[in-house]
Amino acid sequence: MYNDTFKRSHLILSSEQERSPSQHHHSTSEQERSHLEQEYSRLEHKHSHLEHETWSSKLELSCSEHETWSSELELSCSEHETWR
Repeated sequence: MYNDTFKRSHLILSSEQERSPSQHHHSTSEQERSHLEQEYSRLEHKHSHLEHETWSSKLELSCSEHETWSSELELSCSEHETWR
């Protein structure tokens, strides 16, 4: 009788130990998910910042193209006056 009870309690203990690592694993995956979400958010912010820089440089390029176009237009006008 005593031996039988001992076996049963041992089984219960071992099953609790088996359950414990999975609970631990669950909390670890929660931490990992939280960490991944933070990382994703940081990368999104970085991406957004890069897009802004690209947009700014395109705007600068557009302005310089406009200046080039203006100087060509001035050149064209002066050529026209020379031709006259």
